[in-house]
Amino acid sequence: MKRNYILSILTVVMLLPFTTIKAQYDAGDSTVCYNIMTNNFTANNLLNWSDPNPANWLGVIWNTSTPKRIIQLELEENGGDMGTVKGGNVGLALQKYTNINGSGVNSQLTGALDFSALTELFALDLRDQELISSINFTGLNSLEYFIMCDTDSITALDMSNLPNLQHIHTSNMDAILTIDASNCPRLKKLMVKRGNATLTNVNISGSDSLRFINIESSVSNTSPQTSLDLTGKTELYHLNINDDGNFSSFPGLQFCSKLTSFRVDNNNLTGTININDFDTANFWKLEVDDNQLDAIIGWTSQITNGGLERMRADNNHLTLKNAIQLANEVNNNGSIDLDPQTRYGGDTIPVGTTLDYSSEALIAINGVNVASTFQLFDNTGTQVGASNATGIFTFPNVGEFYIEMTNPGAAPNNEYVKLTTNNFWVRCVSASGTQALTICAGDTASVDGVGYSATGSYYNYYTVPGLCDSVYISDITVKPAIKGSQSATLCFGTPFTVGSSTYTTPGKYFDVFTAADGCDSTVTTNLNYFPKIDTSITMSGPTLISNNIFVPTITYQWVDCNNGNAPIANATNPTFTPTSTGSYAVVLSEGGCSDISSCYSFTIPTNLTGLVTNTICATGSIVVNGNTYDATSPVGIEIFTNVGPFNLDSTVIVNLTVLAPIDISTTTSNNTISSNA
Repeated sequence: MKRNYILSILTVVMLLPFTTIKAQYDAGDSTVCYNIMTNNFTANNLLNWSDPNPANWLGVIWNTSTPKRIIQLELEENGGDMGTVKGGNVGLALQKYTNINGSGVNSQLTGALDFSALTELFALDLRDQELISSINFTGLNSLEYFIMCDTDSITALDMSNLPNLQHIHTSNMDAILTIDASNCPRLKKLMVKRGNATLTNVNISGSDSLRFINIESSVSNTSPQTSLDLTGKTELYHLNINDDGNFSSFPGLQFCSKLTSFRVDNNNLTGTININDFDTANFWKLEVDDNQLDAIIGWTSQITNGGLERMRADNNHLTLKNAIQLANEVNNNGSIDLDPQTRYGGDTIPVGTTLDYSSEALIAINGVNVASTFQLFDNTGTQVGASNATGIFTFPNVGEFYIEMTNPGAAPNNEYVKLTTNNFWVRCVSASGTQALTICAGDTASVDGVGYSATGSYYNYYTVPGLCDSVYISDITVKPAIKGSQSATLCFGTPFTVGSSTYTTPGKYFDVFTAADGCDSTVTTNLNYFPKIDTSITMSGPTLISNNIFVPTITYQWVDCNNGNAPIANATNPTFTPTSTGSYAVVLSEGGCSDISSCYSFTIPTNLTGLVTNTICATGSIVVNGNTYDATSPVGIEIFTNVGPFNLDSTVIVNLTVLAPIDISTTTSNNTISSNA
């Protein structure tokens, strides 16, 4: 009994600060803190949220409204100070968060946290919280900044549909599987770095204000995310996907025209990177080493780019020509590395096959033709035959071989590049056949169940026991992708048709067509509209007035609606006074655009007629239009001129009724007085 009594007192003591809370602090926000204190504090937690005065609560920042609301929570296990938050260029950082500090005490939390009632919360700091299992972000419509680092217990972060979220910073999240940051229209920065290779999905669809994406050493190796959709991310200027080894494509990358920094190294990128898709004038970093890229194009824009700091694309599948020109012609203000490359080979070929790499033999670098050197090696690394400068090899023997081709580069960079082919397996072949196939970029040609999507010659061998093999050679040509762009600024509401699509609102649109060669071509349309012209009319007296009267750039033409909208001569002012009854409108023109108002029915009244038929006493009178009418002059006509807003004449007929005078005389007879009336 005594123990229960003590527990009851303890409960009252814990509840007291929240039930007698100061009126200027929001009770709902205080309850959230009470629930966290009750359900999520660990034994090591030193937060003082039992203090009756919320102003003293550590790690809690209130605003100045009435009642005060929680706008910032700084709950770090070690109570430390994260220092100044750097955000980079183009308004990435939220400058009001330049001093996010810890609570100053151990703020260790555990279990599932529910912040959903803190609707004014705009900054949430949960660093070093290793025991939190989940976080409810629902309803945090004011949240702008979230940071969470160094935790190995939470597996999912769902921050989708938060309208004001701008900055997500996570690191060392050793158990994280999914991050949903979709449909956050103001999200600018997403940082997910130094994880434990557990992440299986990052969703950023619909978050099209993103400018900075950094995903580093976090993606799972067993269930990897291989693609990140950048469609609509036209504000993106920094993309860093580093050391994750899984990403092979970024749909929509070609439309990221503001991109100035592209780092996707140690991944599985294939195909072509076109630097001209990005902001070439301000481009400062391309870092795509350790991928499987076939080409980097559009690089000539970087020859004179003094701001270029890095150009790294070693360990890819670039041609020697592509790699050596990149290494030696782009502006060498920073780090350049295109060596080595691996390309060609990997084929099984018949004895006697001649391979021709003469396109790599003499390469123009800064206007100077520089010769390459070619060497043939067997699978033990022993050189076979002499080096040559032609790039042409004939394989006379069965065996396994590879080719090394090198180019020393030229001034001023003098960058060396070596390209090593994959191995060739040379076999005995007694018969062969060929076919030529042409496909569109992005398509796949299938030969005996094997798909090919790059230009090249592909060999399919058929083995007959006891005999030499037969080979079928498929020469595949991939047509390049075709794309174009157009811009238009139209009058409000004017439809703009591209192919089978019609657009009536501003935006960037992508339409895919079938080109003359049968392949897809993409047309990008940047569509803008002039503002809608206000066509409303106000009537003041006999005058119609356009409500755009104070816009000096607009011209006017009043028209007769009853005459097929025929222009009215000399009616070109913002005001118009009709001279006859009818229906009128005004055509307003600005910047080559015109719009017409609704028709306004207008009636000019005729002269007015009135009648005055008052009854007066014989001695009475009335005054009409300054003239006196009485028993001697009860009838007349009065003319009023310039009456009302239309200055009309008004005729008033006066016809008075005059009552006869009453006889008030009397007669006296036999002492009786009688009225004579």
